[in-house]
Amino acid sequence: MNLSKIKIILFVTVLILPTILWIALGVVAPSLRSELDYDLGEKRDKTEVSSIAELSGSGTVLSDYFADRAPFRSLLITTYQKAETALESAYEKGIKPAAMAMIYGSGTTDVKTASGDAYEQLFAESETPVDETVSGDGTSAESAPEVAEPAKHIHDYVITATVEADYDTYGYTEYICSECGETRIKWQDKLVDNSYLAPDVRNSVTIIGRREWLFLYGYGNIPYYQATNLLTEEEMAEYAQKLQTLKDLCDDRGITLAVLFVPNKDQVYSEYMPSFQVEDEYKRVARLTDYLNENTTVPVSYPIDELIYIDRYWRSYYKYDTHWNSLGAYIGVQALYSKLDMEVTDPLTLEIASYDRGAIGDLLALGGLDASQYSSDVGYVIPYKLDVPVTYETNGNVETTNIYRTESDCGNDLQMVLLGDSYRCAMIEFLKKDFSRCLILHRDYIESVRDDLLSADVIVLQAAERYDTRIFNSVDYLIELYSNN
Repeated sequence: MNLSKIKIILFVTVLILPTILWIALGVVAPSLRSELDYDLGEKRDKTEVSSIAELSGSGTVLSDYFADRAPFRSLLITTYQKAETALESAYEKGIKPAAMAMIYGSGTTDVKTASGDAYEQLFAESETPVDETVSGDGTSAESAPEVAEPAKHIHDYVITATVEADYDTYGYTEYICSECGETRIKWQDKLVDNSYLAPDVRNSVTIIGRREWLFLYGYGNIPYYQATNLLTEEEMAEYAQKLQTLKDLCDDRGITLAVLFVPNKDQVYSEYMPSFQVEDEYKRVARLTDYLNENTTVPVSYPIDELIYIDRYWRSYYKYDTHWNSLGAYIGVQALYSKLDMEVTDPLTLEIASYDRGAIGDLLALGGLDASQYSSDVGYVIPYKLDVPVTYETNGNVETTNIYRTESDCGNDLQMVLLGDSYRCAMIEFLKKDFSRCLILHRDYIESVRDDLLSADVIVLQAAERYDTRIFNSVDYLIELYSNN
């Protein structure tokens, strides 16, 4: 047998062997084949044909039809994505640091836009200008030099630094006036990969995203991302009525009431999500926040714009965890303070330090993923009001203690009660420096702190976006408590 015939036989064998194995599995092990033919979470229907003529009349229809029914399709796609993740991990650990040291990023075309309006408005009263320069690793900020008020003149700006946008970082060009020394920064938005990525869900909980980012699939999270669960006008009106009733009762008692919705991680870092179809960009909690602010006197915050903007300097959520990190919690707390007309502190005025957190997070564990295949995440240490002494703090881990108390010598003699979920934990470090007494607890334990609720000066109702309506369970309890006492 000559070489050409051997090549033909090998080619035909490779071509048809997967189909033979797939058919054989269906006969001898149908349950195993069913397991291998798992749902990838693609929000589309398979290509269908109504006749043989239609199947043979279009090359695209033909290829799509058989591609959707290819043997071992789900397994092959998942294996490819795992290999891509492993290569990306090698890039992050080895190639990228060396490249960053020389040119800090590369790329062109598509960008992720993030308006700075909300961020700049939040810190409008800051003594330090927002125009800052960023360190090479994108994890710290250095304040622009102070200069004396110059005489009126036309600025002669000279470029002092340029950082190109990457798929993980925002780029910028820094300018300085050669005459007066005034600095300005023009931001270049982060690049976005818009190529198709089939959703890959592990253990029905963890989504494998782009560039090693992991997201939550379970617990009703995805309908918020896809905007398939919008509230009706009647539902929002009912929530507004309840919230206003509670606000009136709080006003009678001299209690300040506020609401904080924490954006889901996938809303802030949507550029790393797989190709889920989004029905409406004006999503459920953004609509609810606007409605409550327009139809009640309760200050309601949903700081998604601020969190997206601060990514120019630091990450605000962990890569492998559902939760925001200390920087994200800090931005959330400052957004809350802005709604309460309290003093806010621009993070660019703080000497924030980054550290290697390792590859840890609840999404790795929930998805049954091998942490050794993932690069290290980053964490931050935020030196917030170091001069304020904390005189008492509950002895225990903030993440496992459902009722947490603090006392400090901040000087305002205010008692704050925050009813929330797991996102509350990262907020404690900052809240305890701004209220003389803090009670920060999971909302499920509300009945255990009745006396504290009656004596509180400030009550904050906090919920992660996907748990938005659970806030109103607390509202119902508080209405009954204040109505009868």
